[in-house]
Amino acid sequence: MTAAADLAPAGSPASRVLRNGLWLAGGQAAATAASAVWLCFVPRVIGPAKMGEIAVATSVAAILGAVVGMGIEQLLTREIARSHGWAMTGIGSGVIIRLLWWLPAVAVVALYNHLSGAGTEQAMLVWLATAAMLLSSVGGVIQAAFTGLERMHYVACSNALSGALSRFAAIGVVMVGSGVVAMLESSLVISALVLALNVVWMRRLFSPAWRPEARELRSLFSRGLPLWAGGLVLTVYLWIDTLMLSALAPAEVVGWYSVPLQIFTTLLMVAGVIGTAWYPRFSIAFTHGAGALRSLARPPVETTILLGLLISAVIAGLSGSLILTLYGPRFHGAVGPLIVLAISVVPTYFNMLACLVLYASNRSSVWLAVVAVATVLNLGLNAVMIPWTQTHLHNGALGAAVSLLATEVFEAVCALLLMPWLVDARFVRRLARALLAAAGVAGLVTLAGRLGLAGQLVVAIATALLLGALLRIPTRTEVAWLRALASRRLRRAGGRP
Repeated sequence: MTAAADLAPAGSPASRVLRNGLWLAGGQAAATAASAVWLCFVPRVIGPAKMGEIAVATSVAAILGAVVGMGIEQLLTREIARSHGWAMTGIGSGVIIRLLWWLPAVAVVALYNHLSGAGTEQAMLVWLATAAMLLSSVGGVIQAAFTGLERMHYVACSNALSGALSRFAAIGVVMVGSGVVAMLESSLVISALVLALNVVWMRRLFSPAWRPEARELRSLFSRGLPLWAGGLVLTVYLWIDTLMLSALAPAEVVGWYSVPLQIFTTLLMVAGVIGTAWYPRFSIAFTHGAGALRSLARPPVETTILLGLLISAVIAGLSGSLILTLYGPRFHGAVGPLIVLAISVVPTYFNMLACLVLYASNRSSVWLAVVAVATVLNLGLNAVMIPWTQTHLHNGALGAAVSLLATEVFEAVCALLLMPWLVDARFVRRLARALLAAAGVAGLVTLAGRLGLAGQLVVAIATALLLGALLRIPTRTEVAWLRALASRRLRRAGGRP
């Protein structure tokens, strides 16, 4: 069996973060590019109603996936980052716990399809989405080890393969005239393929203990409970909007919400990449004291917030052209929800990083309390806002989007109260300049509507670069990181390591 010392990654901590960030960014870029092609093609072909059916199936699988998850990935990543030997002792236990949840998951899906009165096609979509989720949940345990060991090229390849292959397969299915059931069938096959690849990659590094003691299983289960509960309520309030919308509005309106929500979740990959790359470092820093964690965590949190502001401004400015150009007039009701979800990017980015800092400092139970209250708030807001906006504006999707934004803002305020040190006076002044730049970008992009989607993108990039330089928003450290990134890319392009 591989020794724990042999699992240690090469290079300095800073170089590992940069290398892993590049790998993750590359993998997510491939998946995002495939998602962009999918979003430009599939919704227009199948229409809002079929998009609504897919959204319901995906939401059921996502919520059930959070139940099956048990918080194991976050726990394993944290513990493996601190002690690499955990990769061999903890992964086997994690996989076994995941497999034990498969039978209850099947029972829940059967009950949901019965109680919801789902038609034959909708029921089949829920079954297929759940099966793909169960396979991916096992692969997620293995990827937690890769993340904790800072071998994130495996995670990046998994993301690229699962994201790109499933999306392109769906496009191929639509092109040959098959339906939405065939789309999710292809996704299930690809989930099985990616899981098999993760097993092969894992065995290159280590062989986990497949016969853990009952004591180890109980320990992993109990220690993961706070992380599990936090992830569960977070997933519930992110996806419950779609399920409540399906019960309170026509399928077409669910389709109007599905497209902006998929764009929103795709945009979260930026904060996801940064958080995944830094989380092992956060976990290790906390072992040296709270002060070490604070010094390490503040810069990536600040950078993530500013990137969120820029992305929010661009997407909000492009919203009208983006929806109508890509999807046509049938999706006109998606414009308003997209603007609201674009604004939601900023607090969501902050919450994603703040959550990881709390996890790394063994304070997951505190965040659980915050997200639990936020979930109740979200359910209440949806119950009020969806019917109101559906009745008065004929667009319940707008109410669902506003509910999500309000929930994210509530969480961000709580995170600031829990960790006020994340944002100091210096950053507040910098944030004010960034807000001014974001307003300028959004305004000019909106005014450039006559130039078309491509012209607006050019305006967005040029304006962001100009205002960023004039207002001196990037710090010297961030500029140095960009130069290091460019230098690394140039070396690779030249065939040098």
